[in-house]
Amino acid sequence: MEGYARARGLKRWMVPVPVLTPRLSSYWVHLVTPIPAAIAQPLIQGLRNENIVRDDSARRIFPNIQPMNYQSAVELALQQLEAGNVETAWSDAWSPARVTDSL
Repeated sequence: MEGYARARGLKRWMVPVPVLTPRLSSYWVHLVTPIPAAIAQPLIQGLRNENIVRDDSARRIFPNIQPMNYQSAVELALQQLEAGNVETAWSDAWSPARVTDSL
């Protein structure tokens, strides 16, 4: 979150909370994004594990894709978003309220 805020030039406050389980976190994600809690919870649980890739098979299979650091990836994504060069956006996400409203 801090890296994204830095790339956008935003100031964000990080507030520590005494208890935040993956389940509670998934409800928060569901509240502030179109991602259902049932999908968010296993993704959040995966954040507990450090992921260090030591196998170079992906580099051999996809030789035209070059790895980049997080900050560069965020900046590139923001440039593509500003240029209107994105395949999907949050506004494309399915929402039960949207379905109900259209009935």
